[in-house]
Amino acid sequence: MDIVNRNSYSNIVFYAIVVNVDTNQDPSGLNRVQIYIPSTQYELNNIYETYMNSANKSSNSDSSKFPWAKSLVKDLKVGNIVYGTNISNAGDQYIILGLDAYNTKNQQADSSIYSVNGTDLLSLAMPIIVHNEVGIDVNAWPDNISDSNYKRVLGNDNGAWSIGLIQWNASRAYDLLLKISNNDTNWKSAWSNQNYDLFKDLSTNSSSARSKYGKGFTIAEGSDLCNCIQNMLSSDSAKSTQRDYASEDTQSSITTVQEKGVSNPMITIFLVDIMNQYGPNLPSTISNAASISSNGGDIKSQFDEFVNYCQNNLGSYNTYINRRNTTKTYIEQLYEQGKFSSGGLAGNLGSASAAGFIFPVAGLNRDSINNKNYPSYKGHTGVDVNRGVQEGVSQIVAVANGVVAQSVALKNANGTYRSYGEYVTIDHQNGLYTAYCHMYPNSRKVSTGQTVQQGQILGLLGTTGNSSGPHLHFEVRSGRNSSSSAVNPLNYLP
Repeated sequence: MDIVNRNSYSNIVFYAIVVNVDTNQDPSGLNRVQIYIPSTQYELNNIYETYMNSANKSSNSDSSKFPWAKSLVKDLKVGNIVYGTNISNAGDQYIILGLDAYNTKNQQADSSIYSVNGTDLLSLAMPIIVHNEVGIDVNAWPDNISDSNYKRVLGNDNGAWSIGLIQWNASRAYDLLLKISNNDTNWKSAWSNQNYDLFKDLSTNSSSARSKYGKGFTIAEGSDLCNCIQNMLSSDSAKSTQRDYASEDTQSSITTVQEKGVSNPMITIFLVDIMNQYGPNLPSTISNAASISSNGGDIKSQFDEFVNYCQNNLGSYNTYINRRNTTKTYIEQLYEQGKFSSGGLAGNLGSASAAGFIFPVAGLNRDSINNKNYPSYKGHTGVDVNRGVQEGVSQIVAVANGVVAQSVALKNANGTYRSYGEYVTIDHQNGLYTAYCHMYPNSRKVSTGQTVQQGQILGLLGTTGNSSGPHLHFEVRSGRNSSSSAVNPLNYLP
């Protein structure tokens, strides 16, 4: 375009809002974004808000209604407020001239700053891992990921194909497509050619066929087969499956290292990112992480010691030094933001109830409570979490922020456990107290008077005291330490 020719532009300058920056959706492609012009596009007023709240804008049925505009501005983001005009007074040809520099919506957070709102280990780790795998903005997980990141296909990634959001490699790439085929009833429509063995194996739901697609299986990028795979990866159902599968992978790694004794949350995230590349078979590294986590130092000094250990002992550290340094930087930012202020956060905490409580056993929900009515019998002042639990493994967590009112081991004179056994109560500073009873011997991780945050690990589930089997007896009380003030906990749990 001849930008010195004043007749190239109209005399009208308007405000516009950027609504889509995924140029893969634009057949003309280069340097174009979709915009909404409130002053002239009255017919879009009613759909603008719902469209902007859509997680997958490119597949939204209203996407085609917003016009494309050429842009003289690099790196625009959805929501930017821009100045634009028409080209040669043409009512349907738009160009973006610049940003409104003083509008707060344009003062985007630096993508090098990790400002996620999550509190549990899974939500803190996931953005880092997906950023490292496919290069998304670290704050884009889970709702602002572009189509191109979901449908990434590398035909030969160290001797095998890799696909999707965290570049599942070799046989695991087949596992992902099999999950998608089970979740997306329309997946076959993505295949313009259904004569491929891969399509036939997915059609027969053949999990045993995964060995055919391991090391040595590669595809030509840009080929018809590659295009079919990309189409299959890009449906809304496929995107949801990818997010779920990535979370399952990461949670599995978190659980693995925690069960091996790694309690430092900073070390856990750093180690989980390494495991995402190399799998769980890192016995020496995990063992060292567990040892450092229990050396009595503060969590930051422990983290620094573990990173130093990896630098000197992990053969691949320098091969992926940029990834390791990026992960280290983001974890340190989370530390500075106070995400690990009390240490020992569990993974997979779930969402909070209207009362602000999360579930008291990490990874479980109220389906794990065997007594759905309260009280389940006369004199029983709490609820018992005993379904799907593992003695000495399942993590008991603080349901909300508070101060430990009591942390004791209730024992008889002869040393045997009595009553609630290993036992913690928390004062939530709002008139409510919670009690966590029958913990595993010597597993309590908090002391009386200590400030704790929601999701902090209090101890491990056990069967100490007056207990007939592994479970957590959980109470909510309106008074300090007396079960006589117990109220129905089901009214507070998610």
